[in-house]
Amino acid sequence: KGLNWANKIMPWVRKVKISYGVDCQRFRPNLEPLKLNLTRPIILSVAGPEKFKRIDLTIKAVSQLPKATLVIAGDQAKNIINLGNKLLGKERFKILKLTNRKMPALYNTADLFTLASDSREAFGVSYLEAMACNLPVVASDDNLRRELIGNAGILTNRVNTDHYAKALN
Repeated sequence: KGLNWANKIMPWVRKVKISYGVDCQRFRPNLEPLKLNLTRPIILSVAGPEKFKRIDLTIKAVSQLPKATLVIAGDQAKNIINLGNKLLGKERFKILKLTNRKMPALYNTADLFTLASDSREAFGVSYLEAMACNLPVVASDDNLRRELIGNAGILTNRVNTDHYAKALN
């Protein structure tokens, strides 16, 4: 999709598509999971504090599931922390700050990966890392996620938290 866009706006310039990649020696299934004492299923989202990651929508959708625990890997704003604690409680909402080295084990700990980013997210390598670990993915239904995830996951209307919760379920 990006190459098509570039060809439309600059057809006179020679372009080459270079795909993003994931180190499949590091990010792979069947690695030793982290030892987290959390209620299953564990839903993982990897995101920084940027508003376009829409972690608030993920918290609202997960709160509609009776038992799921939401784990966010990455720094979050105070309002997101407060919302997670309010809607999910401290036993169903965790924020972890891990080194990149420990991320493959975290993906192998989770039961599902999700990220509700809006279309301003230029790329999401965390989707690829999750899929490399054979982790089911639920993501926003937009052109970029359709290209990245295709039929390997569930694409949903993340703005409608009822639809988002059904996809997570």
